[in-house]
Amino acid sequence: MSIWPAAHYIDLPGHGGAPDAEPENWLSTLPGEKPVLLIGWSLGGMLALKLALKQPRLIKGLVLIASTAKFCQSDDWSAGCPAPLFRAFERQAATEPERLLRRFFALMLQGDELAPSLKIRLQRSCVNTAAPPSARAMQDGLSLLQNMDLRPHLDRIRIPCLIVHGRRDAIVPLAAGEYLCEHLPRAEMRCFETAGHAPFLSHTKAFRKILEEWCQNL
Repeated sequence: MSIWPAAHYIDLPGHGGAPDAEPENWLSTLPGEKPVLLIGWSLGGMLALKLALKQPRLIKGLVLIASTAKFCQSDDWSAGCPAPLFRAFERQAATEPERLLRRFFALMLQGDELAPSLKIRLQRSCVNTAAPPSARAMQDGLSLLQNMDLRPHLDRIRIPCLIVHGRRDAIVPLAAGEYLCEHLPRAEMRCFETAGHAPFLSHTKAFRKILEEWCQNL
């Protein structure tokens, strides 16, 4: 984007041709010494929060898109993925990873007011067919989603944060984004009323405008 001199895209382990790595080493450090604006989507947003706890001086701002402090439901957390659905994800990751990817991308755009043909094109554009996620990466990613609970640590993250969420998100409920906004000390939120899990794909122009305006005020 024009307001940034450079943008760097980080492939998680096992994605986009990057080698696999142990889950605890996923996005465990930032290269360089200059503070950056860190943007994370879904699991990427959770990993960005972990980095903000570990390297706060290297992050001047966080943008968390369709993310959460805790992915799975529990007795004290209703704004998460129900256990039966998550177990189905785990089974498919172990036996039918390609089918799990198709299921995820269908859920990703569920609720968006897009023509079916456009949804299909967007789903296809999200997969690097030359280097799709490895089977191990899919299982490790699910392990991270199952075990991470960042709720006790949110009040320690005093970096400016922008929370972006779709009201119709079928993967991470809107309540999860609202929780982040309420518990991160310097957070503000933008909600897309007719978006699902990927507002940057379904509402690209509006998303870009929000992002650029917020960044200019950092």
